[in-house]
Amino acid sequence: MQSDKRMVAASQVAYMHLDSFFQEAMEKMGKNASFTFKEIAKRLTGDNLRIYNYIKNELASDIDDWKIVAVHDTNDKNGFSCCVMETPDGAGVVGFRGSEALTSLANGIHDWTEADILLINETCTKQQREVRNFLKRNKELLSRYNELCMTGHSLGGNLAEYATIVSEEYGLDGNITQCVSLDGPGFSGEFLKKYKDKIAHMSPKMKHYRWSFVGNLLNDLPDCEYHYVAVRNRDDDKYNSFNRHDTKYLDYDGDSLVEGEQDTLSRITQKISLGVDHMPSIIGNKIKWIAADLMIVTTAGLDILYDEDGNISVNGVINLIGTILVLTELNITSLIMAEVAAIIVAAIVAYAYEYVYEAVTEFINNVIEGVANMLETAYNWTKQKVREFKDAIQTIYNNIKEWYNSNFNKGYIYAQSYTEIRVDTGKLTKYATKLAGINKKLVSIDDRMDRLYSALNLFDKWNLMAADIRTNGSGLLASCVSYLNDTAREFDAVESTITGAM
Repeated sequence: MQSDKRMVAASQVAYMHLDSFFQEAMEKMGKNASFTFKEIAKRLTGDNLRIYNYIKNELASDIDDWKIVAVHDTNDKNGFSCCVMETPDGAGVVGFRGSEALTSLANGIHDWTEADILLINETCTKQQREVRNFLKRNKELLSRYNELCMTGHSLGGNLAEYATIVSEEYGLDGNITQCVSLDGPGFSGEFLKKYKDKIAHMSPKMKHYRWSFVGNLLNDLPDCEYHYVAVRNRDDDKYNSFNRHDTKYLDYDGDSLVEGEQDTLSRITQKISLGVDHMPSIIGNKIKWIAADLMIVTTAGLDILYDEDGNISVNGVINLIGTILVLTELNITSLIMAEVAAIIVAAIVAYAYEYVYEAVTEFINNVIEGVANMLETAYNWTKQKVREFKDAIQTIYNNIKEWYNSNFNKGYIYAQSYTEIRVDTGKLTKYATKLAGINKKLVSIDDRMDRLYSALNLFDKWNLMAADIRTNGSGLLASCVSYLNDTAREFDAVESTITGAM
């Protein structure tokens, strides 16, 4: 098994542009072409040199002895790139490249739009299809390794997991010993259904590390091992909620990643992405394509807005406006469906509300703590003065929260009016079982309704959609089931404790 650090190193090799070096080796050596980093180190420039130095200095000091034995690069066509590495201990490691920076329209379309956004409601994106081409072309090479590892960062992590899941079709499932996704996005609900058996077959070999909102998007793979890992500031660079996705902020204990916690932004985006993916495909696809249009507009702006000297030009502004109008016209039907948009917003808010509320509360508490620590350092406040400051701010926040609960939280209002509570825990458990049964029936009805879309005309589809969005499996019901069961257990435990003390 390769260590966490070495898998991170392999994921970073995938970001290097090595195709020209490999083509050169093929001209000299034919189909058995290969080269070590020691052979090309002095010829590396730009991003290739930066990544090489990062790997050698922080991740794998023996990188010079790593051998590149295959490169599959269709980056210009669909954004896909991966390479096969052979480590000094004889393991084969496939590194899949993640989404590249939004510095060109091509990256925006191939990576962020067609590969990332289009994961929603899809069972096979263009880059996942290219994974199959890679496995088919290189299965003889890959089958030579008794220890074969798959890894990738960001989108590359998703592609590594995809390759592992479908590897049985290419006779490689027995060779694969390890798959590590490094903060890669998840998969659609449709994908989980289609590949249920293949996922179950390979999940014991799969591990998923996550530390930013990217690694929390969409659905987790059932029975796959998931870990939140810690990040830390660098001497010359500090992380935030958006840039923490970069592997350079990862924290290590030796060669292993340090356990961490889910951050606030991840909690919010995770629930929103699941809400969109769990909608009927007719709605989820509308959101997907609107997001895709916005992504293209954004990246087109990067290409169009600036002149050759890097300055915003009048022509650039005019061209950008024209691009927005053209792209809007291409998907005008998506943007005039006000009723659908209203349903979408309501569904997302309903799905994510309780998690957002908790996240905001945690965020406020963290801000109070951070400001207090800053004042302590800046003004040499005593511990007592810091405590008084924190208590004062916390009191203000608690008063606001109290006002909200007293006016809008029905459960809180009821609890204030009825201070004595009598609980029949048997009934709680019984209600939980009934609710779970209802939720199971809702899922079954929703599946049957989804199959009706193709058989109906446009008018009937709208009526079906209005009913369908209300009959999906309810996250709220699932939460109620858990709450009822937990409440019953806790009251039973309290009763046992009190009875035992009497």
